[in-house]
Amino acid sequence: MQEMLYKRYRPQDFNNFFGNSHVITSIKNGIIRGKVSHAFMFSGSRGTGKTTLARLIAKSLSCEQPIDGYNPCLKCSNCISIAKSKFPDMIEIDAASNRGIEDIRNIKELNFIKEESNNIVIGSTTNHYTVASSDLIKNKLSSLSRLAEGIGDPHVRNMGTIGGAISNNDPTADYPAACLGLGATIKTNKREIGADDFFISLFETALEEDEIVVSVSFPIISDSFYMKFPNPASRYAMAGVFMSKNTSEVRVAVTGASENGVFRWAEMESSLLNDWSKSSVEEVKLSPEGIMSDIHGNSEYRANLANIMAIRAFEGINE
Repeated sequence: MQEMLYKRYRPQDFNNFFGNSHVITSIKNGIIRGKVSHAFMFSGSRGTGKTTLARLIAKSLSCEQPIDGYNPCLKCSNCISIAKSKFPDMIEIDAASNRGIEDIRNIKELNFIKEESNNIVIGSTTNHYTVASSDLIKNKLSSLSRLAEGIGDPHVRNMGTIGGAISNNDPTADYPAACLGLGATIKTNKREIGADDFFISLFETALEEDEIVVSVSFPIISDSFYMKFPNPASRYAMAGVFMSKNTSEVRVAVTGASENGVFRWAEMESSLLNDWSKSSVEEVKLSPEGIMSDIHGNSEYRANLANIMAIRAFEGINE
């Protein structure tokens, strides 16, 4: 395969980079002084040197013996590895060919699971399989592990992410119920949003156009359980109930049923807060009004499914 000409003749050091001299001078001074910004954003039309400059910065910062304190030597192992695109600490994502929303999963900094201040914090690009198999989540918040394990099939669990699931807010998705049922906090690149304020309606959230989910923080509540009636083909929730109980609050979230998407079942919460018993669950019946009706089940059927899933979720907590 022939090498592209622009790659062969791409400037390999700052001395051969022409144009934008004020920018180059600022970057070189920063490298020399060891005060390089945490990030740079270069904009411009194709061929103006954005990628070339980014690679020069990477080389200069990684070079073992920089010339004049800023220019890559082009001879050390790090410089050679970067030139061959084989340096492990440099990841180059070509914006021209990686423009799909699914490419966000390549941001490794958003792929994590950790415990923090009695919360399980999950990075937005963490896939469902990782959540389901996490020993930390299994030990601290098994209801969430069980939920993730029941999402779709193995392919979906290995490709889908928690950030994508809650940002899309599909009315039959599982994670929105966990967020509402546990009182999660969604952190974006701009702010923190409580789950009660995050989910607006079908496929609608509080996210703004320039906002992405960074992580989701779930309070560790051992008395919690999720139960759903899955569609036989793809395992989405035809009706799912996430229930949790702590010392001062009962939360019951329903997914897969409402025409407006996931919601908190206030009447059920009030009944259980007043009397935590199975009879309190059985006494409350979800009204078919506002419940979805389609070829898989009418509104009365789905409302009854929610009633049954609530009983089973309660039983799951009290096993």
